[in-house]
Amino acid sequence: MSLYFASLNKRGEEDKGMRHLCIVAMSVAVSLSVAFGWGHGAEQPATHCAKPAGLARLGIKVAPPTLTEKDQGGPLWDAALGYQCGNYGAAFREYKKARFYHPEDPRDPLVLLMIADCAMRGLSELRDILPSDLAPDSLYGKQALTWLKDTYGYYASASEGDPFWRYDMRALREFLRLYPDHDQADEVAYALAKEDLMFGKYDPAIFMVRDERALACAREFIRRYEDILHRYPDTALKPKIESDIALFRGYIKSGGPLPNSISNPW
Repeated sequence: MSLYFASLNKRGEEDKGMRHLCIVAMSVAVSLSVAFGWGHGAEQPATHCAKPAGLARLGIKVAPPTLTEKDQGGPLWDAALGYQCGNYGAAFREYKKARFYHPEDPRDPLVLLMIADCAMRGLSELRDILPSDLAPDSLYGKQALTWLKDTYGYYASASEGDPFWRYDMRALREFLRLYPDHDQADEVAYALAKEDLMFGKYDPAIFMVRDERALACAREFIRRYEDILHRYPDTALKPKIESDIALFRGYIKSGGPLPNSISNPW
């Protein structure tokens, strides 16, 4: 049994066509077939969630960095323990600490991915315990929102008037800035295109309305995707990206008709 798991035992064990455009736009960068991956030949632990969680929801595989004897008792060790136990907030803080003390560690790209994964996993707990309508003009609301944004990258956004919590993907952005040639950089760039357009510049309901904003969003998707193909011509995501580009081009060519049927695009 690996050192990593030995330590855990010791310390407590998308019919193609236009009618699907909205759904596709909402799920770009999402691969529901990607299960949470535990690499390095380790056995996969039992899970209580049938749906992908964390970065797996975006189609990005993650696994805790391989540990060595030298890591014992340090932040990477404690982060791995907290992650295995489902304490994602603690794991988030320990992975951040590891980067602070050892930014030169060759495992840094994986640590950044784990930080993003922990932030996304912990977000579900935040939705359960905090309201998303904290008044930003009140002292408590301003302090709470500022602390959550500065510490975890969480913020309350809104679509059609409904507020919901989001993660700003800052760790993924840092990953792409520092490691543009990493073998997972294409996955990260693909995921960020959807996050930036559908939850940043526009909103998740954009393709439910026939207007110029929807056409503009489609054009931006095409530009972002073509840039990914230019930077990563050998990406395994090429068939998926080319399919999405063709869909958006068809949408623009037709003048942006509404999908024929939308049951629940989310």
